Amino acid sequence: MRILVVDDSEDARDILSAALAIGGYEDVDYAESGENALSMLGVEPRNTAGQHFDVILIDVIMPGLNGIETCAKIRSDARYQDTPILMVTSINDSGSLSHAFIAGATDYVTKPFNRTELLARMRSACRLKGEVDRRHAREADTKSAPAGNEQTGPSQTFHPITGLFGPSILETWLRSDAAPMPSCILAVAIRNGKRLRSVHGSKHVEVGMKTISDALGRLPAGLTDFCAHYDDDILIVCLHGTSARQDAALISAIAERVRRLEIQTAESAVETTLSVGIGEARPEGEIPSKHSLVSTAIERMELVRSR
Repeated sequence: MRILVVDDSEDARDILSAALAIGGYEDVDYAESGENALSMLGVEPRNTAGQHFDVILIDVIMPGLNGIETCAKIRSDARYQDTPILMVTSINDSGSLSHAFIAGATDYVTKPFNRTELLARMRSACRLKGEVDRRHAREADTKSAPAGNEQTGPSQTFHPITGLFGPSILETWLRSDAAPMPSCILAVAIRNGKRLRSVHGSKHVEVGMKTISDALGRLPAGLTDFCAHYDDDILIVCLHGTSARQDAALISAIAERVRRLEIQTAESAVETTLSVGIGEARPEGEIPSKHSLVSTAIERMELVRSR
């Protein structure tokens, strides 16, 4: 993944570079101002020779063109409408964050950098970029297919294993201003999914994810609550509880049902554990985006997973 960091502070750029390198993100370029970033991207002055980046991090407070204005100008260019943009801020100012999300920001990170949080949000942004690229590739294949042979199967809308909404539907919901803000989002994942795949094969993980989705489907959720398949090993649960107590009861029920799971296949049974992370929309303080709630849930899930 190619990353562009936009920050007028050399010290901040060095600290961010070191943190990203620890996470394996080494293809990083830098812009010292919003104007410099727009020039590198080919936004202002408009040209087709701009460099391509998969993720952009922009400091909110910069002299000249500030981060929010820079984000809005980048997002106004059709070439960057789907590029994840993370705002970097040292303030807990809900007004600035709200304006950043209105300008098109995908998520945010705060200074001083918490390395675990930064890398979790970067992984979330990279997953988002990968899914967007795959969706565009599928759309291109569909458009190029002969008439009468369009690919409109359920895999584009629903995950073929779990039957839950697929990543493209989840992303549409995350970007929709009309969709209500959830009270909290949960990320649920098989804790040792990669090891299971390497030792026992993907079938075990697929059976496990189906077992989890079936358990979630039997929960007493509200009409607007739903589950979606974020990627191969992560499910996202979106809750719209009318009260914190209602959310807490449902979260407890989810954790109890999926805390320990025996994956049974025709060949053998494999016991595994699950990680559950929670991103909550607080009634006061900073105003989150749906993307930031997903990132927070995945970050907290990964903190549990690493113990």
